[in-house]
Amino acid sequence: MITMELAKIRVLVADPSPHMVSIIRAMLRGIGVTNVHEANDSKGALAALMSRQVDAMIVEDHLTPHDGTALTRQLRSCADCPNRDIPVIMMSGQTEMTRIIHARDAGVTEFVKKPLSASVLRDRLLAAFAQPR
Repeated sequence: MITMELAKIRVLVADPSPHMVSIIRAMLRGIGVTNVHEANDSKGALAALMSRQVDAMIVEDHLTPHDGTALTRQLRSCADCPNRDIPVIMMSGQTEMTRIIHARDAGVTEFVKKPLSASVLRDRLLAAFAQPR
């Protein structure tokens, strides 16, 4: 996927902090992604994933009532979810190897450490589309 194609993708951002969602939305806008949906908890994210087509999800590890890893596992195991195979980019301030392995095993495509930059977000989005897992 080339950078210009980022304008065509639809991204769901799931983070409990409205402030962080706003920051991620601004970063995405800065790299050309304008179609952004948001959810503030795992239930809202799953409802959005079941009701609309998106091309990728950016999820905070510490969602409630289920964390980002549990949400990803639920997404990947949902046979009737239209977004079951989308790239999932997880954000977290905690990047211990066991946490990353646990997220990867649940189906997370890319893992980024907070704080992150727009260029890191762009690179991870492009990598997720270029080399799906």
